[in-house]
Amino acid sequence: SGLGSAEAPSYDVIQDFDASPDTDAIDLSGILGSLGLNTGLGATQYLDLEESGEGVTISIKPNGDEDVQQNILLADVTYDDLYQGDSSSALEAQILQKMIEDNNLTL
Repeated sequence: SGLGSAEAPSYDVIQDFDASPDTDAIDLSGILGSLGLNTGLGATQYLDLEESGEGVTISIKPNGDEDVQQNILLADVTYDDLYQGDSSSALEAQILQKMIEDNNLTL
């Protein structure tokens, strides 16, 4: 679905997301493309990652503030899956950068 609002963010669930390089991708260019983002560090102002028992949720803040307008749950995916290795010492920006490099995230 598209963006919701800060008061009522939209919520999407992606089943069977393959975090291997050059496989599945989340394309956020329609939402964030005009910002010219190309690094995980730059994306941290607009994206938050949260790992839970359900998977990893990507929260999208298109205005760069705290107002989340869309949440995307990657069901049964872990930070380690997205990082392609042990993510225990990785920062959020490093996980996002790895997703960009692996063509799993398009900004």
